[in-house]
Amino acid sequence: MARLDADRKAVAGPIIVLSLAVVYLLVVPLQATDEADGRLRRTVPLAADGRVEIELFAGSVEVGAWDRSEVEIEARWGGGDLRPDIEGDSRILQLESRTGGAPGWTQFTLRLPRAAQLEVDSVTGSIEVDGLRGALDLESVSGALTLRVASPRIAIEAVTGALDLEIQAGAPPARLEVESVSGPIRLAGAFDDVDLESVNGRVTLDVRRARRLAVETVSGRVVGTVEPADGTTIDIESHAGAIDLTLPDGFAGLVDLSSIVGRVATDFPADGGGAGVVRLESWSGSVRLRRR
Repeated sequence: MARLDADRKAVAGPIIVLSLAVVYLLVVPLQATDEADGRLRRTVPLAADGRVEIELFAGSVEVGAWDRSEVEIEARWGGGDLRPDIEGDSRILQLESRTGGAPGWTQFTLRLPRAAQLEVDSVTGSIEVDGLRGALDLESVSGALTLRVASPRIAIEAVTGALDLEIQAGAPPARLEVESVSGPIRLAGAFDDVDLESVNGRVTLDVRRARRLAVETVSGRVVGTVEPADGTTIDIESHAGAIDLTLPDGFAGLVDLSSIVGRVATDFPADGGGAGVVRLESWSGSVRLRRR
């Protein structure tokens, strides 16, 4: 029995050493803080529906999509003590630009699995996403957001900066939530359900298949075209901006337009007999509903 225990102990040592070596090989490729030349490239595994989380102090994030279960990462940095830090596993990958004192910038260029989810929290810098089909959750204090995606759910919070969002052709209608303080906003493509709040900035709509569209702005003008789904509800309110909306000739439903001091005009009857509902309201701007 003593000899058997000794044999087990002799075998256990190499097994433990091998296990530690495997863990080391898995973790070390994810560590990027020891790069000294301000540039790195990594390719790491990620599940097809995994999630990537990015925290950016200053710089830019550019994300593309491909049909691989891995993430290609290219990062550049400079101008201070910022260093990119990369952690995670095959389900959740986290990228962060850390600073040791002096501010600087970081540029992330990534390719993600097409169905991956993406979360970005940026202080100052642009965000560009192209081709993703997974859910998006984006927060930005300052910087432009440009999205060409097929994502089913999109949530955006922005303080200042332009938002240009286009749902790619053939994608199912998206669920969208936007809160913006200042900056122009453009929406294009198929949207199932939209909640958009803006303080200051022009809102331009080119929306198709909308089941529900709710837009509220304080001083921004709202213009564009909406192709509603059956029984759609469109509710647009502006405190000090004009509203100019175009609907297809076949729209039928209730139409309610109002302005306290601005001009009101419509090409549709107040009750068109259908299931749709359109409410357009401005306190001090004109309201116009056009027939295409």
